[in-house]
Formats: sequence, structure tokens, C-alpha cells
Amino acid sequence: MFGVTAHRVTVLILAVVAGSGFAAASAAGKSVKVVNYEFRPKAVTVEKGERITWKGVRGSHNVTFKRSPFSRRRFDRDIFEGRRFSKRTRREGRFRYICSFHDHLGMRGKVIVE
Repeated sequence: MFGVTAHRVTVLILAVVAGSGFAAASAAGKSVKVVNYEFRPKAVTVEKGERITWKGVRGSHNVTFKRSPFSRRRFDRDIFEGRRFSKRTRREGRFRYICSFHDHLGMRGKVIVE
């Protein structure tokens, strides 16, 4: 009888650990590096509720959405070398963004929220 109970506890623990590992992986989100005059990668696909982190590697830039995956408002945030910021997606769809300082150089990206 003790063996059956121990087996159930082991299965329960494994289920909890596996479930929490999956949640931690999906909460990690995606990263975009801001390097010179480009976003790397140019497009990221995430699930609704996932975080996106922009990391400033080189130069002074910004991330500007006219229509944002984070809220119904415009979003504009500066990102400098050595800095980072993260935002959690709240809306599904395809969202284009630019660096308004360097849009004329083709500095554009896209977020796809499924």
C-alpha cells in the first residue's frame, strides 16, 4: 500500500515540475538586439502574454509602434547602448515598429502575436 502512495506522489511531483518548467520557458519570451541600424531579428513571433526584451547593443535608438501589441496606444521607448527593456504582449496581431531616429535607413521590425 505504501508503494502505491509513493508512486502517486512521485507522479504528482513530476507533473508539477514538468508543468512549471513549461511555464518558465514560455514566460522567458523573445529578445531583440538593437545593433547599429537594425533590429535583430527583424521579426519575432510570440504568444499573447509573452514578454519581448529589446537589448541595446550599439548606438542610441528607440522602439516606436503606431499600433502596439502592449496596449491600444502608441508606444515609444528609447533604448541606449548597454540598456534593455521588456514588455508583455497583450494583443494579438501583426505590429510593425521603427526606430524613428533611423527609419530613413530602414531600421524597422515586426512583432507577430499569436
